[in-house]
Amino acid sequence: MTLAIHAMRRMAVPGTVAVCYPAPIHPKHGPDEVCSYESDDPEVRRPDEDAVAALRKAWERQGFRPVGEGVYAMVLDRPT
Repeated sequence: MTLAIHAMRRMAVPGTVAVCYPAPIHPKHGPDEVCSYESDDPEVRRPDEDAVAALRKAWERQGFRPVGEGVYAMVLDRPT
């Protein structure tokens, strides 16, 4: 994550905004299948909720801030 953000900063035009939607990736289901995050079963939902919380904290540590509806953004200034 740190390397990706450093690369984005190096390549970005100053003032460019990077946007992300921190959410877990599920390789076990296809695009038309319900993911466990959408489940009504709390035992199924818990791992995804924990993953989303951890991802959001990780992006916040890198400087991203919530802008609404689970979307995070950060202005990419060049490193000094």
